Amino acid sequence: LRLETTGKEYLSLVPYANLAFHDPAAGGELVLSLSNTVTLRAGTDVPAFHPIKISKGNFTDAEQFLRYHTVSEETNAHNHVRVKIPGGGAAGQELIYKVQTLRDWRRQVGLPPRSSDLWRSASTLNLYGEDEEEQKHMDRQNRLLSGTELEPITRAEELMLTGRVKTREEAEKALMVKQPAGSEIQESKYSESQLYSAPDLEDDISLEMAAKSLKEAAHQLHISVALNATEEGSIGKALNDTRNFFLYGTAPTRGLDALDEMLIKKMDVMDACGQPSDFVIRADGVSDALLCAMRVTFANETELDLIAESFNESMAITKLNEVLTLRSLEGSVRGLLGMHATSADEDEALLDGEDLTPKKRCAVTLRLREKELLRSALSLLEAKMGGVDESDPELYQIAALLLREEEKRRRMDELERKLEEERERLSAKVEVVSVNVNVQKAGHPTAWRASTSPCTRGTPLPIGSGSLGRNTSSMAWPGRGSRLT
Repeated sequence: LRLETTGKEYLSLVPYANLAFHDPAAGGELVLSLSNTVTLRAGTDVPAFHPIKISKGNFTDAEQFLRYHTVSEETNAHNHVRVKIPGGGAAGQELIYKVQTLRDWRRQVGLPPRSSDLWRSASTLNLYGEDEEEQKHMDRQNRLLSGTELEPITRAEELMLTGRVKTREEAEKALMVKQPAGSEIQESKYSESQLYSAPDLEDDISLEMAAKSLKEAAHQLHISVALNATEEGSIGKALNDTRNFFLYGTAPTRGLDALDEMLIKKMDVMDACGQPSDFVIRADGVSDALLCAMRVTFANETELDLIAESFNESMAITKLNEVLTLRSLEGSVRGLLGMHATSADEDEALLDGEDLTPKKRCAVTLRLREKELLRSALSLLEAKMGGVDESDPELYQIAALLLREEEKRRRMDELERKLEEERERLSAKVEVVSVNVNVQKAGHPTAWRASTSPCTRGTPLPIGSGSLGRNTSSMAWPGRGSRLT
């Protein structure tokens, strides 16, 4: 409906409005007036005994067929195929939904399970004991047994190994002084093993769900190890931590792990690309929003850190990132084409026949148009992929950022050079005046010797007091009260 007063449109349930057929080319509208009356205005003339047609929105062929069981005879300018990107549109979600997005994201792209999910399931099953102190003790003992953590040494061992004392007796005497708090090894009240009865999963549905969650996490870990060969960065750390949990029982992180933090950063950067409804494939290629979101998806941690503060959604990130993005999009389009059970030629043959019901004909038309759309997008992606190698390096964000940083360093070096030149100029001994002085030899009134005394900037004038001799010329020095001969 459109409000007649403000022109604002909103979704509403209007009786009998469904009797008007939807036609994207028909125009028309439904208007709510001040008298609370809904008026249906057709966009074109309607002959007698013909159904009224109006445009009820910009729908794709699939949406139109799902809503109205028909597709338009003309080519639909709003036709597209929507692609779901993990993490897209999640930056502004409520916390509970953001956590679920992180969980689904890892599972969909083959990343290891979340550490906090492992801890929650292990805690439900009481794998680390009942209270926090016992849980820390169990985790430490498991780390020591697995070799992922070494047993700490005593203060006496430290003194003897470092050569600060020679014998145990000297170490004991040295340790008679009170040590700083926390320097000694604390004995746990759980130094001996505690025995618990194994929980019966059938007694509590929460225990059964926790056990099932750990089983699924182990399967997810196997997939992640097969897909991720690297052991570096947040992915490698998450892989090692999860593997140590299942192999050695080391306690997982309770809060957000490093991989969660990296994915959240990707969410925030991807938010600049657009909303999930903008991630579409059209006949004229993939949308800018989809291309941007895919670039962020394939950005590694180093690239993500560099672009996080100054991300440009219209620029490629790096050449390698662009290649990965286009290859992934090509694979997605080929996968969508491969999902159809028939070829385009077979669909055209079906449409040429006369044995299809109206709904079946619309369904085949929808399928054929989607194939044509995907083939067109695939051709454009292949052409774009061929032009990547010839791209100007300055078209990539990281390269442009590095060039800006290099230019900034060059300007700073130039400024530092000019400052150094100015310092040298100011510190140089610049002669401002040269004074000719007649010096009388002591004890010989008639013996005179001419001497030149240069005066430089910042140096006091060598002016003393005394009587002026005969046959000399004198000059006054301003502010000094002295005379030179």
